[in-house]
Amino acid sequence: MKHINYNILFPALAVAVGLAFHWYSSAQDVIATKDSRSYIVELNQVPSQPALKAGPFSGASTILINDVPVFFQGESNPLNMHYRYQVLTALPQGILHTGKNTVTVELAGNSANPIVFPSVAPQTGELQVLMENRIWKRSLENGLLILFFSVAVYHLILFQRLRNLVYNLYFALFLFSFSAYWFASGVMREIPGVSSQLILLKAEFSILFVMTALFYLFLSEFFQRKSIVAGLLLKDASLSLSLLGLFLNYSQSIVLLRIWQGLLPAAFLYLLTMSYFAMKKRQEGGRVIFAGLIFLLFATIYDILSTITALPQIKMAPLAFLIFLLAVAILLTSYFTSLYKNIESMNKNLESLVEKRTEALKENLQTIQALKEKQDGDYFLTSLLIRPLTGSSLVRGKIRIDSASIQKTAFQFKNRNLEIGGDLNAVYEIILRKRHYIVFANADAMGKSLQGAAGALVFGSVLRAVVERTMKNTSAQNQHPERWIKNTFLDLQNAFSAFDGSMLISFVLGLADTQSALLYYINAEHPHAIVLQNNSARLSYSENILYKAGNPMQPAFFGIQIYQLSPGGALLFGSDGKDEVLPHGENEILTGEDFFLDIVKQNPGTSLLQYYDMVAEKAKILDDFSIIKVAHTEGSQRPDEQEAVSSLIQLAKAHRRAGFPGRALALLEEQDHGNNPALLKERIYAHLGQLNYPMAANLMEEYLALRPGDSGILFRYSIIQKKLGNLHSAADFAERLFLREPSNEKNAAQLMEIYISLNRFDRVSQLLEAARFFGMQDPRIWQAEQLFKVNRKWEEAA
Repeated sequence: MKHINYNILFPALAVAVGLAFHWYSSAQDVIATKDSRSYIVELNQVPSQPALKAGPFSGASTILINDVPVFFQGESNPLNMHYRYQVLTALPQGILHTGKNTVTVELAGNSANPIVFPSVAPQTGELQVLMENRIWKRSLENGLLILFFSVAVYHLILFQRLRNLVYNLYFALFLFSFSAYWFASGVMREIPGVSSQLILLKAEFSILFVMTALFYLFLSEFFQRKSIVAGLLLKDASLSLSLLGLFLNYSQSIVLLRIWQGLLPAAFLYLLTMSYFAMKKRQEGGRVIFAGLIFLLFATIYDILSTITALPQIKMAPLAFLIFLLAVAILLTSYFTSLYKNIESMNKNLESLVEKRTEALKENLQTIQALKEKQDGDYFLTSLLIRPLTGSSLVRGKIRIDSASIQKTAFQFKNRNLEIGGDLNAVYEIILRKRHYIVFANADAMGKSLQGAAGALVFGSVLRAVVERTMKNTSAQNQHPERWIKNTFLDLQNAFSAFDGSMLISFVLGLADTQSALLYYINAEHPHAIVLQNNSARLSYSENILYKAGNPMQPAFFGIQIYQLSPGGALLFGSDGKDEVLPHGENEILTGEDFFLDIVKQNPGTSLLQYYDMVAEKAKILDDFSIIKVAHTEGSQRPDEQEAVSSLIQLAKAHRRAGFPGRALALLEEQDHGNNPALLKERIYAHLGQLNYPMAANLMEEYLALRPGDSGILFRYSIIQKKLGNLHSAADFAERLFLREPSNEKNAAQLMEIYISLNRFDRVSQLLEAARFFGMQDPRIWQAEQLFKVNRKWEEAA
């Protein structure tokens, strides 16, 4: 129902109902009716040229005076109806006499065309006097008819001159319909040959009903008021009655007239209310139209009272209505004249006004150009500051990094085409614990243009400062990659927190191990990474998402992601500018990550700048666009090598599980496959089977150098170091695992036991908080809690 056009619905229903009534009426029997009515006319003197004036009435009629027929109209068998406005006919001499004369009107009709007796008693008098009165009245009516028709034409011309004044069109149509109603109800009834009473009646009523709707439309447009439900219903009801009447017979048309008369008070009240509010708002013409409607109301009340009291019976309402229409016409003409004079005055002064406006525009344009030059200078300076903080591509060891960035805001400064925005790609090299890493970051600062660039500048400056401090400080280089990433995030968080939430930035920050191709990274409310492997693409949903830097509600514990790049594999990171786009030909902005993912799936090996072109080909890019790709430089390992190593490992594993770790170890050591990580890992398990912890620890160090992302071996290495009494080393590696997997219960318990042995109860307290946060259930954790409580009591007692 939401999309139904009610302006069409109501008239359509009216036509349907009218056709139904027309079919029903046509199927009914037409019943003939006859009736007569007598009137007494008293004469003190018989006119010299007697004449009779009677009517209006409808039906096949016969008029008798003193039982002598004097007038015939139509035929009663077969019925031939006539409708005369008034009868004026000369009478033969001798038919009238002084005293009482009886005038009898006999009418014949049927149920479809019922008879109607005159509401005014017949009148006799001198033929010349009655003719003069009739000619004078007809001349006045025809003169007014021509006047209103001319006024309607005039307002139609006004609408042609100024099409935006639509109320002139509605008022012209209203006057045309009023003139047509007057013509059909008066003049048409006097034209010889027009004998169809029903057709004339339908024309009268249909025009009368339409007039109500047109006057409502005129006032609504003139006062520029929005249509409310009540007004729309009155308008649609009037139009529906007009259409319905075209299909009904006489008696049914009279019913429609009574319905319209019932709606008339509500329509009048609505129009009166509309003009009252216009008057209160001091709108043009509101006072005149409101006063005219009040005058029309009092005239109508007077006419009603005159019929039931002794007041003189003067038809005030028709006269008041004519005066009201002329007043409205004069008002509209005056308003148009005033408006037209203003337009002419403006046209006369248009040249000088154009010159003044042109001069003002030139001054404004010069001011804007000066501001634009200053803004472009600010943009240029900011872009110069950001440029050293960005990186594009780098290849080291097993890692290749490529990046692309296209900012949304482009500008020109001193004939140089540049761009500025809040996206930033950064690539650096650092050394941690004598291993080479590539720092990579993709950031998206809040805001566009200069505001976004300011956020990118802060991010890039802090990151570069951390990198330079790392490269110059030996103690900083002694950090594990997990610790370095966490400390860098805390530096970024502290820097953006100083802006009290007015500057936030989402980003991905990571380290790529150039030797092992292991990636360590964090995601601070940035789009998910896209995993590329074997010509396929998918989203990585396993990330622990942090909040944007500068958000004070950061998680208490967060995990650092690790991802082992396989030969031929890559991770693709990017800002939300690649996802929030407006597809061509659509009105709704996309916000998900599937749009760009589909493009990557179809073109997995495409260069990064080509991705931008592919997105732009399908949609309008609404934000800064930046992506960074971290890829493995080597191709896939040969299947024959993989098969040979796999067979050897399976055989060694079978010996070890059978309880013969020595045989497994001998088998593995007699084969020479270099430092193969898989074989090295199986040798570790063989030595652990023989409880040879020192040798297992040495092999674990070699293995973690090749596969630092193996969290299982990292956990076991911490256990072995604890068994060997190297508690600080055990804590160090357990802390690395805690940064990767803060919810790992076994590691948390292991770490608590180590710190209890080292009397580091402050750290134990923090780990207990993490255990409660993640809901850990390992019993060793709560044993550690009991020891922690006892220790705290000792400290308080001391």
